Amino acid sequence: MNAIVQAAPAGKTASVLFTDLDRFKIVNNSLGHAMGDELIREAADRVRQIVGPVHTAARFGGDEFAIILEDASPAEAKKVAERIREAFNRPFNLGLHEVHSTISIGIASFPAHGSDTAQLMKHADAAMYQAKDAGGNRTEMVDDALEMQLNNKMAMEQALWRAVDKGAFELHFQPQVDPRSRQIVGAEALVRWRQKNGSLVSPAQFIPLAEESGMIVRLGEWVLREACRQAVERENAGYAPMKISVNVSPKQLQHELFEHTVRDVLKETGFNPARLVLEITESAALKNVDETGAKLQALKRLGIGLSMDDFGTGYASIGYLKAFGVDSLKIAQSFVREMEKNNPHGEVVEAMLAVAAIMRLEVVIEGVETDKQFLYFSDRSNCLIQGYYFYRPMPLVDFPESEIRKHVV
Repeated sequence: MNAIVQAAPAGKTASVLFTDLDRFKIVNNSLGHAMGDELIREAADRVRQIVGPVHTAARFGGDEFAIILEDASPAEAKKVAERIREAFNRPFNLGLHEVHSTISIGIASFPAHGSDTAQLMKHADAAMYQAKDAGGNRTEMVDDALEMQLNNKMAMEQALWRAVDKGAFELHFQPQVDPRSRQIVGAEALVRWRQKNGSLVSPAQFIPLAEESGMIVRLGEWVLREACRQAVERENAGYAPMKISVNVSPKQLQHELFEHTVRDVLKETGFNPARLVLEITESAALKNVDETGAKLQALKRLGIGLSMDDFGTGYASIGYLKAFGVDSLKIAQSFVREMEKNNPHGEVVEAMLAVAAIMRLEVVIEGVETDKQFLYFSDRSNCLIQGYYFYRPMPLVDFPESEIRKHVV
């Protein structure tokens, strides 16, 4: 990045191009890693031919390349990017295979889009992802809208770190109801971020950012510890024990100390592991099957329960469910909503319920909101209901003892 340092005192510009091959994973998975590596080499050659010896091009990681254009204005950078993109419209000959892999490019320029290396790379990376989101095989430059979005994201990330340090998070719990007895038998712990003005930031805004920044590991540990602590406090106050479900992010699951964290939390809080359920998303569980299976089995040995969240949105087989030691399935809200309109979704749900019955797994039906949805599941022997039909998430101090407040005729 010497180009940026040199450009500053001279009043010149410099530009960063961040690129990513389109469809690389398909090539890598279908033809093998050797062909994937060959595609990377051929792609690097094409980039070097366009960039030449004057500028700098380097593989940034995976199928991504970073290109530094010295003394290049945004307009000049755009021309270079378009030449690279056009070069990738030609097929690659990889042994006996002719492969098509286009390229998406993001551009950020000094000083308009950043004053240091990290900022420029971050902006160019964001512009590249904007190109991919638009369908790929295109060039995007940082504009006012994207820069504002990035600045807002950076401000929220900084606020998120401060919120973790200052304890600005709180837990709400959503009841899980047995539809036959109409008793509350469990609850899912959900994290909320309360701002100084008392308003709550939507988890849809801060959870992805916490995942991206890696902060989710620290935040997730706090959620686990606080959920167990509050559950024990409630039991000690004389309320009936119930199961508490806590979401586990992919990064938490991948963390080498996660099992130790769970063990320590259970020991510190005194919460009965038999009443703790960790919810793992189906997509996260399938990222590295062997490693994930070993970790989940280790967690099972602690005596806790495992639930596969958003079941039906991935490709988990019955074999995976057995290998992972899953105790319950959580059917995604999207299936519940769509089954009222579209009968095939009802058939999919029935198939999932049949799998659960065969494997003797409990099922949590998420997002139940209407009479019709409730009645569809009300006589199922292995189902629990969770959704606004009964209760919205609430602080545990406001939690009902056991009886639900809405009675269905």
